[in-house]
Amino acid sequence: MAEPGGLGMYQELLNDAVNCYFILAVGYNLLSIVINDMKGRMLTPTDPVFGILMLALLYLIYAAEPVLGGIARTALITVFLLLVLRFGIYRHLAGYDEEQYFSRGAWGVAIAINVYGVAALSLALVY
Repeated sequence: MAEPGGLGMYQELLNDAVNCYFILAVGYNLLSIVINDMKGRMLTPTDPVFGILMLALLYLIYAAEPVLGGIARTALITVFLLLVLRFGIYRHLAGYDEEQYFSRGAWGVAIAINVYGVAALSLALVY
């Protein structure tokens, strides 16, 4: 357990925040698969299986700090952050199309999860 008020406490909180992002993002993609099976329409135009695979790869890189070392891990996570910014935020913000999204709510939640993830991962890289 980290000392209260110490840097270790912030690192633990950031690690929890990053883990929360992965849980939310994978859960959202799993929900998209379920809704597609039930309604024949995914939540967003993003292929949920591809999304889950990319998140799994990113999580492995995030968790592999002892193996990869700080510089390699930081570089790889930075590349993934840029991809999430481009395809997880910008792509959705570029415009809502009711033919591509299950609903405006699904569109907003996808953006919110990815904004949260970029913030959490960015902060985790700094500390």
